[in-house]
Amino acid sequence: MSTPDLDIVMYHYVRPIAGSAWPEVKGRELDEFRGQLDWLRANRRIVGMDEVVDALTAGESLGPDAALLTFDDGLRDHYEHVLPLLVEAGVSAAFYPSSGPLSDGEVLDVHRVQFILAAGADPLTLADRIDAHLRDHGTSEADITALRTRFARPSRWDPAERVYVKRMLQRGLPTSQRRALTAELFAEHVSRDEPAFVAELYCSREELRELRDAGMHLGSHTRTHRWMSDLAADEQRAELEHALALLDDLGVPTSQGWTLAYPYGDHDDATVEVAASLGCVAAVTIEVRSAELPREHALRLPRLNTNDLPLSV
Repeated sequence: MSTPDLDIVMYHYVRPIAGSAWPEVKGRELDEFRGQLDWLRANRRIVGMDEVVDALTAGESLGPDAALLTFDDGLRDHYEHVLPLLVEAGVSAAFYPSSGPLSDGEVLDVHRVQFILAAGADPLTLADRIDAHLRDHGTSEADITALRTRFARPSRWDPAERVYVKRMLQRGLPTSQRRALTAELFAEHVSRDEPAFVAELYCSREELRELRDAGMHLGSHTRTHRWMSDLAADEQRAELEHALALLDDLGVPTSQGWTLAYPYGDHDDATVEVAASLGCVAAVTIEVRSAELPREHALRLPRLNTNDLPLSV
């Protein structure tokens, strides 16, 4: 069997989960991450994003068994738990914060939904409530059935009814309705003090600067973690420009090129065009496979999920 050129590995939550206040959060237990980091160091050559960009620019391979670690969403887990282990191991990684929580003081919809479900809200009950909301806003039964057909499909990680709740609260409902309903459900099931939850969940600007100062790569994850292909080109540009302003504030030299992690891995040709026009030099998706440099499109790089690799040597 041939060895991979580059495994780009995707992480989100990395924390002590069992016995915590949120034991149902889907993420990587801290001890599991330690074990996976040991496995990667034993079986892969961990590279930084700058090395990947250099290879893409030069049209060269990194050689066999390279790996790049990426961490999405700007979660405080990454500063508190991940950074010390990376520094101890002497390796670099790429971090992709969304800019909205820091400027808007609100939990992203994607995380509102995750914590609503982690709080124990029944997906079937939530799905019925979403459908009732649609009826109250004049949606026909035929259209509700069509939405069920489109979104109630099992994923790699979730059964159909859970996926339906996630997708409807992430993109299925009109923006104003979605924001209002997710805020209502978040207040009911998770917390009525959203600013305090933001401060606990996401890295502060100073913590992101410390990541940068420790030699970590910081890139863009848009402003609000929307499905980019749902947006017009001007809306996509606004999402990226807002995120770039955060990187500039953090001292990231974006004029020399910057990188992007598409929320949900979602993008279209307009996204790629807009990102490139703003100076993006590399972007990662969630297409599940190893990357084969230099043949990959620099703005459509595949990634593996942490669950796709061993957790110990």
